[in-house]
Amino acid sequence: TGGNPATWTLAQTIVALDNRASGLINDNEFFGAAIAIDGNTAIIGAHGANRAGNSAQWNFGAAYIQTRPNGTGAWTEIKRLDEFADTEVKAYSGFGYSVDISVDTVVVGVHATTAPFGVVKPGRARIYDRNAGGANQWGLVHEAVPSDSLVSTHFGRSVALSNNLLLVGSPGGSEGSTDLRGFVEVVRRTPGEIPAWL
Repeated sequence: TGGNPATWTLAQTIVALDNRASGLINDNEFFGAAIAIDGNTAIIGAHGANRAGNSAQWNFGAAYIQTRPNGTGAWTEIKRLDEFADTEVKAYSGFGYSVDISVDTVVVGVHATTAPFGVVKPGRARIYDRNAGGANQWGLVHEAVPSDSLVSTHFGRSVALSNNLLLVGSPGGSEGSTDLRGFVEVVRRTPGEIPAWL
């Protein structure tokens, strides 16, 4: 109200430390397609990240966790989340299509805009905790899937995380369903219980 507007200036450009893009036509890692930040930690989705250089290894997807020491410090990549080591995961699975972060927990949506090569798999939302598996290891603690167990490549297209509450969007019908309106599933975490997320 009457004051001078704040000035926004470029402070840093962030790129993936391990860029496996081949440089060939139609090969885009889509780094930055999804972004979320909470304090001094951020997560960046790249649903086109390649597992390796040949076309059969394209578009497996990844998400990159960045931290900074304080509000003016530089962002540094500390962890790449992916499913590269999973032999059942197919190209174009859409890992990193959506991301969110809340305090020490991140969620990565796995949504395929087209069916993954070789199999139609249901969309998923993978939850990682900062210190699961060791300090700053960002280990997997839960994988949310459609509650009706029906294949839905739409599930995980959007995610929202706030403390112990996760919402997973599925803006389309399940495989074989005539109801195409879409839905949102609510997943809650109860600390101290096993499993914590239900």
